[in-house]
Amino acid sequence: MYSALLIGCGNIGALYDFGSEEVQTHAKAFSLHGDFTLTLYDRDESLARKVAERYSARVIQDIDAADFSKFDCVIISSPTASHAAFLERAFQQKVRLVVCEKPLSLQTEDIDRLIHSYKNAATRVIVNYFRRFLPAYKELASHIMDIRQSQKLTNIGIRYQRGFVNNCSHAIDLLQYLLGTTITLHQISIHNTQFDHFMDDPTLSLQGFYEHASVAITGLTGIGFSFFEVDIFFENTAILIRKGGDTVSVFTKPAASEDRTRVYLPKDINMKGCIKDYMKPIPNLASTFLGGTILEDNFLEAAHMNKQMLQYIKK
Repeated sequence: MYSALLIGCGNIGALYDFGSEEVQTHAKAFSLHGDFTLTLYDRDESLARKVAERYSARVIQDIDAADFSKFDCVIISSPTASHAAFLERAFQQKVRLVVCEKPLSLQTEDIDRLIHSYKNAATRVIVNYFRRFLPAYKELASHIMDIRQSQKLTNIGIRYQRGFVNNCSHAIDLLQYLLGTTITLHQISIHNTQFDHFMDDPTLSLQGFYEHASVAITGLTGIGFSFFEVDIFFENTAILIRKGGDTVSVFTKPAASEDRTRVYLPKDINMKGCIKDYMKPIPNLASTFLGGTILEDNFLEAAHMNKQMLQYIKK
């Protein structure tokens, strides 16, 4: 049995699925897993106690006095501005594993310091870009690997809301996972920058290039619902990710001998329910790390992407 400390009982910490059967939060996922005892902290102690009662967890009242080294896993789902400090404490107190919500920070100097500390620590960090851990996206990544053997990437389209670093980073990370490479944009043109949701993270639109592929990122403002879509186009194949990533469709161009005016959708590459219970893989992954089966995390990839996106904003 492993011990886990959850810092932050807000939406992704505990509230998204508090009234549903879905598994969309750390509190529910870790409490259901079976390999973890759960301890909670939130600045709102009444909220922490409400969540603790639901999941038979213990509550910490003073996070500043807490000894992180007593826990096998620390889960950071507090506000973004606190992530870097909690990560530094985890490194210093030699926590074996941290699960951290994105982004790591909105300050470049924080990212540089965290990268240095991480390289000198024994702590491993899973940054929760959850789509990369889901079975459907593992299957899609394998399919894209086959496509890239014979087709060039031509276009990428992203539509998102609520902060470039906070939420468009989900799309960039997903693309890096699916394409199996770091994505660095060039010839960047930024427009329609609006600080509509975060004071320090604008929702912006961007055009640029990755290698020879055109990249169009559209930041949506003034809508009252969650929206996230990604399109990936190769010479003869289109991959459309819809409904926040819950559906994935792959369209292919017909063979030379067939009607070229139609687009075909193979039934075996039309996936639905891709992000159902999307938090379930996280405690599974954590347990595997703590058991010593997996040693490689995604911290450095996430940190470098985080820093790069902050640099795009300054262009």
